Amino acid sequence: APNSTKQFAMKFFPLEVDDFMYLLRGVTLATGATEGENGENAPIGGTAIKMIIRGTARRPICHFDIEETEDYMSRRPLNMKNEIGLNSPIEVTDIKVVELESVGLRTRNTFRFYVTNPTNDNYEFLWETMGEASPAWRCVQGAGMLFAGKRVEVVFEYLPEETSVAEAFFKFRIPSMGLDQVFLFTGKVAEPKVAFSTSKIDFHSVMLGGEGSSETIYLENKEHLPFQFAIDKYSLLQLDGPNGPVLDIVPKQGTVAPHGRMAIKLHFHPQEEVVYNFNIICTVKRKPNKLSLNIKGEGYAVHPFIQLEQAEESAMMAMAAKGGDPASSTSSVSSRYMTLRP
Repeated sequence: APNSTKQFAMKFFPLEVDDFMYLLRGVTLATGATEGENGENAPIGGTAIKMIIRGTARRPICHFDIEETEDYMSRRPLNMKNEIGLNSPIEVTDIKVVELESVGLRTRNTFRFYVTNPTNDNYEFLWETMGEASPAWRCVQGAGMLFAGKRVEVVFEYLPEETSVAEAFFKFRIPSMGLDQVFLFTGKVAEPKVAFSTSKIDFHSVMLGGEGSSETIYLENKEHLPFQFAIDKYSLLQLDGPNGPVLDIVPKQGTVAPHGRMAIKLHFHPQEEVVYNFNIICTVKRKPNKLSLNIKGEGYAVHPFIQLEQAEESAMMAMAAKGGDPASSTSSVSSRYMTLRP
């Protein structure tokens, strides 16, 4: 349009290492004008445009085949230390960030990627820690040799012992080339999806001396890893009664398979006429928070009660008319009044 501009985008995709130069040629066409033969001459009423385009293709010294976490820096906790161990923002501008998530504590997580040498020379590489080292992160191979046209696998391990965010800075160096690249490895812990199928059980009223009552719940594991569990030993102490356990739990420990569940049988056998309320704690290995199960129940007994009542007054009068002694009869009936209890 008149008195306006038009923007064009050009992309440079070299396939070889070289210096490139191109001639970009075009024309502007006036309204109703036609282009000259082969476009070499300016069209009638138009203007010729020529532009020289240059580009240089260079082969990198090394290439990292790695999937970075691009959004971590925008949500990075403000209390984290930088690459020199200070509570300040990260100073280096060129940094590669990798984030891992661990399902539970003390779970060994590995991050693998390749470093490729596209040059014709062999060179040695090093991994160096920067700032304050994190015990949760470890570089499996701290040094090695990269041969021309080959690649090497790099492995980092993340083994968290606590739920807080763990960061570790590492510098990749090629001493012979004087090149280096800073990496930030960060890890967080996710709560494993392992839980009881219910958190409360109520046995209601159960008679003493009977067979008791039973319920079955399930410990469910929705993760891809197996998890070991055990009922807390202090929780089991509260289950003992005068004549053995009031509540029996089977099994008290075991392993739940990945994406599986395990049946937990509960047998309530009350021994006293009281209301029971148990809070059972279950420890799941590598799970930061323990599981809890509340169990309630009441014991009751049947009490026999027999009562003999005195004869009515009319019956006593009839006895008197027949010459009997009402007082002695009353005394006799009263002596048979009794209550039977177990």
